[in-house]
Amino acid sequence: GDHRDLHSFLTRRSSDLYVPTACRNRIIVVPDSWHMNLVWGWPDKFLNRMKTYNTRVIYKTDNKDLAVDRANRGFYGIWTDKIELIGPALYFKD
Repeated sequence: GDHRDLHSFLTRRSSDLYVPTACRNRIIVVPDSWHMNLVWGWPDKFLNRMKTYNTRVIYKTDNKDLAVDRANRGFYGIWTDKIELIGPALYFKD
C-alpha cells in the first residue's frame, strides 16, 4: 500500500469498514500525538472497525486522564512511560 491507503483508512466516512490489509489481524499502537479529530469515528467506531478485522489497539500516552478514558472505552491496552502515575489510576479494586 501507499500513503493514500492510510489516508483513506483514517478519514473514510462511508458505512463500509475499510481497513488496509497491513492493519488486519494485528496489534497496533496508536500514539496520543495523532490528531484524533482527523480519524473518522474516533475512538468508538474506530475500535469497532478494528475489532471487525481482529485487530487490537493499544493506546500510547503519558496522560493519566486519557489513559483512564481509553481503558474504559475498550482499548486492548495502555502503553506508558509514566506507570507510577497511570498504574494507580487504572487499578480497579473489587
